[in-house]
Amino acid sequence: MDAITVELQHPIAILSNFDALQAQLGQELEKYAITVTEETLPGAKKAVAELRDLQKKIDRARIDYSRQFSEPINAWGENAKALVRMAKEAEEKIVVQVKTFEDRTRALCADLMAAYLEKAYEGLGVRPEFRVGRHMIPELVGLSKVTGAGALTKAARESIEGLAQQGRIAQDRVDGRLATLEAECLKAGLSQPMTPESVTHLLALDDVGYRAGLERMIRAEIDREARARQAIIDAEQARIRAEERAKAEAEARAKQAEEKARQDALNREAKARWEAAKAEEEKEKARQEPIPPAMAPHLPAMSHPIPVPPVHPPMKANVYPPEKALVVVVLRFTVPAMLPINGERIITWFREKVE
Repeated sequence: MDAITVELQHPIAILSNFDALQAQLGQELEKYAITVTEETLPGAKKAVAELRDLQKKIDRARIDYSRQFSEPINAWGENAKALVRMAKEAEEKIVVQVKTFEDRTRALCADLMAAYLEKAYEGLGVRPEFRVGRHMIPELVGLSKVTGAGALTKAARESIEGLAQQGRIAQDRVDGRLATLEAECLKAGLSQPMTPESVTHLLALDDVGYRAGLERMIRAEIDREARARQAIIDAEQARIRAEERAKAEAEARAKQAEEKARQDALNREAKARWEAAKAEEEKEKARQEPIPPAMAPHLPAMSHPIPVPPVHPPMKANVYPPEKALVVVVLRFTVPAMLPINGERIITWFREKVE
């Protein structure tokens, strides 16, 4: 349809005599060009009323003629809208088919690109962790990237090969960084190189970012190792001090025990000497005391007189149980005097009595 032809059964012709009407109205209005005075005031008010009536007549004519002229125009407008709707319906049918075709073509393009990308990755030996180009395929998809035979165009294949090459470059860059990581760590002064896992977040950065991040991590690791070594030294020194303190305490306790044992030995020796001296004193005192007359009849006859014991200074008295006090007294006064006669037999006899 090249053109739309509209036939008017009742053509509308609007008179174009506006200039004549304007001139006529101007002449009529000249009579209203008056100067209001006291004499002309009533005429002026009458003129205002006439002009207002004239305005209403003109406005009414405008409304009536406009309605009359617009009725066929409005009818044609409704018919034209119906024609537009018919064309719109036909357009929408075509648009739906076009969209369906384009969506199907884009999906086919995405599938072809994904398959071709995986094939390119395989050909370049790119490991799975570096095959990150798939998320960029939607940006490359286009209707012009697929031929009529349902294959990728040369430009599309080249763009996909570029993605695969980027993955290979990233893989080589990471491998190179990991290969030199140990040497760089040891050269910087680390005792142990950092593990690949510790620098994973740096491997995807560019060279400047990777270098700056690695230097920061190496400095931090050097500081950590220095603190760890100092902690080991402090712990070793604390252990040595603790061992020396424990050794000193053990030696002090051993010395105290040795001193106590020596003092106990001296005390036992002194006690033994004191007891021996005391026993000697008791014997000496017993020899010096005479036999009581009451014990004389019980003693055996002596072949020679009992010598008079020498006089010695008084000794410190000993305390004995009451049941043995008399026997002790008898021994003290009799045994020394009888020893020269038959001392062994007398001592046995008194021991049996005491027991």
